[in-house]
Amino acid sequence: MPLWALTGKSMEKLKQGYKQTDIGVIPEYWEVKSVNEIFKFLSTATFSRAELSDEGEIQCLHYGDIHTKFNEFVDFNSVTLSKVTGKRSLNYALLQDGDIIMADASEDHVGLCKSVEIKNITNKRAISGLHTILLREKNSIYENGFRGYLFLVPEVKKQLNSLATGMKVFGVSKKNLTQVLLPVPTQSEQTAIATALSNVDILISALDKKITKKQQIKQGAMQQLLTGKKRLTGFSGEWVETRLGSGLKFQTGNPFSSLFFNKDNFGVRLIKNRDLKSDDQVVFYSGQYTDDFIVNNGDVLIGMDGDFLPCIWRKGMALLNQRVGRIMITSDWNAVFLYYYLYNPLKEKQEGTGATTVKHLSHKDIENMELPLPPTVVEQTAIAQILTDMDNEISQLEADRNKYEQIKAGMMQQLLTGKIRLTGSVQTTIIPEQTKTVELNSKKQTHTDQINEAVVISFLVNKFSSVQYPLSRFRYTKYTYLLHRQYEHVACGFKKHAAGPYKPENRYKGPENIAIKNKYISKVENSKSGKDAFITNVNIAQALNYFNEWYSSEIQEWIEQFRFYKNDDLEVLTTVDESICDLNCKGTDISVTTIKNYIASIPQWKHKLTKSCFSDLNIERMIRKSNELFSQ
Repeated sequence: MPLWALTGKSMEKLKQGYKQTDIGVIPEYWEVKSVNEIFKFLSTATFSRAELSDEGEIQCLHYGDIHTKFNEFVDFNSVTLSKVTGKRSLNYALLQDGDIIMADASEDHVGLCKSVEIKNITNKRAISGLHTILLREKNSIYENGFRGYLFLVPEVKKQLNSLATGMKVFGVSKKNLTQVLLPVPTQSEQTAIATALSNVDILISALDKKITKKQQIKQGAMQQLLTGKKRLTGFSGEWVETRLGSGLKFQTGNPFSSLFFNKDNFGVRLIKNRDLKSDDQVVFYSGQYTDDFIVNNGDVLIGMDGDFLPCIWRKGMALLNQRVGRIMITSDWNAVFLYYYLYNPLKEKQEGTGATTVKHLSHKDIENMELPLPPTVVEQTAIAQILTDMDNEISQLEADRNKYEQIKAGMMQQLLTGKIRLTGSVQTTIIPEQTKTVELNSKKQTHTDQINEAVVISFLVNKFSSVQYPLSRFRYTKYTYLLHRQYEHVACGFKKHAAGPYKPENRYKGPENIAIKNKYISKVENSKSGKDAFITNVNIAQALNYFNEWYSSEIQEWIEQFRFYKNDDLEVLTTVDESICDLNCKGTDISVTTIKNYIASIPQWKHKLTKSCFSDLNIERMIRKSNELFSQ
């Protein structure tokens, strides 16, 4: 008689190897135990934030730090907490590795019972502070590095939400917490899950550091370029003290009637002050309006209440509401330059504005500013372009970070419920061939060319794909060619197929299938073309760690320049470059004519010359690009 699992109002047959429990369907070798069975509750301190300082010998983890500074772990190798002094601090249990500290108060359900695991405390002394619960295992059934994710298991979170009490501040009592049921995977799976999630955390942390560094570089560039302390090459002459009203008008928004406001996407989006920083409360306007107050992408806006910081609007057509202003250029000035240039003057005005409640800005405050400006719009534009490029780079890094956060959330959803199993080590064993030797996880190991290509493909899928826009085999092949061409100076194994350069071994002899089997990537169908395409899968972090071991960070940044290349451009560039490599070997001079003659001499390639993208102008352009990229 088959086993059945009740899911909502329907009955679903259990998959082999799974069982129905009080916390849902889990792998049959996992157990379910209550918090009370696993943990004991230890004493926690009541020191307020005002009682903490940089002085003292004992560190104290305040519940506010759990909410704002940490995610799943507090690693004492990299952090130092505020400290407490006096004999009172000796009355509480000292923290140990593996302890779980839980915040017992939260302003919302998202932060309810947020917890962290203690790591690398060694000989340091620390205690659990105000509004926290300290849990320590009675017996070691959980592995270090796994406990930090324990209270993020979806079925555990549901239990906590159902037990929460409070109106404005939510919490779960210790008595109720003891009843919460927890999954207990096998210890080998705990280690594998912790390793997989930790790999993603390492990538996220590395991106955070990189973003911080890029922001610091940008801040330094602004201080130099926007004050005239450093002049770009080719520019000279004194900056001219100028009243801003002589070259711009500061338009204030219209007081649209709230009778026509709605949140149902009916009408046109309205720009309120808060919309310059977030999209948490989008409001639409369904009444009448004039074109004078239509805002488009690229317009420079400034909030007129509270924060005066400028913003470049990038959220589509909208209406300028009251207490939001727009820079309207009336002279030969660059609006984007003014966006960056006004940042510090507006910040100073905001901080210097006396107000007991909300600070206000008027159109006269902007127009009456007298500031030194570059003497030409060309210099303004050049400065604006440099800072824009820096912002674009930071935005891309932030997008990558958000992508890893989403990958991690998806992994947690699958791994912590047992829907996807990681048995034994998180690494998948593949029979090696003696082709390459690398240092991996501090042990000397070998990996084959096939495994190398599987990792490269996975890196490219992660970098250039999304669920909405999966990466095609055509594009990952061209990216692979360019990456090897740059990093190893030669792209081996690429054949002169119709859409080539093409490497059939990637598809038919292992790499693509290895990446799919190891769950680095998944193969999907492109909704438009119907052809194979690829998105990331749950073990992508493992592939990215390998890539980081085997390749430089510079190549990761270098390949980014091709993100927005059209398919035709990628085909022409790689075809021309492979032709250049072959002709160089023969000692043939490089020109549009010799490239075309060479392409025409190859049966699989000669049809390319009938395509409009293989015009003389494009071939010449790609010869220059190849020389620029690879220093022919």
